[in-house]
Amino acid sequence: MSQKGKEETEANGKIFTLKRIVLGVLLLAFIFAAMAAQTYYITSRQNSNSDGKPSKVTEELMKYELEPFTVNLHDLNFRRFLRATITVEYTSKDTGKELEEKGHRIRDQIITILQSKDIASLNNSDKVATLREELTSAINSLLNNDIKGIYFQDFIIQ
Repeated sequence: MSQKGKEETEANGKIFTLKRIVLGVLLLAFIFAAMAAQTYYITSRQNSNSDGKPSKVTEELMKYELEPFTVNLHDLNFRRFLRATITVEYTSKDTGKELEEKGHRIRDQIITILQSKDIASLNNSDKVATLREELTSAINSLLNNDIKGIYFQDFIIQ
């Protein structure tokens, strides 16, 4: 093969490689633009309600962590213990003060409810959710319905 033929083959190979690189870059740019457009579309739909108006800013939630609870469960055949750490969410600043002032009543109410439970009433997530609702309503009865939710930081049955 002559020198000229080798040069043409190398030039054609370089052009082919250059075309592949350009096509790859264009494909990546197209994919990036499509992802950016999709992200913009999704976030703009989440930030507006059905009227097209921006949604209201959610109220700021504050939290109050109660001291851990360790109680005997109401199980006749076995001696079982429940250890739970509960965090309370609320929106009013006054509720935080009220939680501290009525802390002894709240703890008593929670202990009474937890001691009334047996292992069968706490053995799955649906039953724990029911317990959460029961505790929320009990605390709300002491605090004029200011509690938005309670969360278990620890929930250990032994």
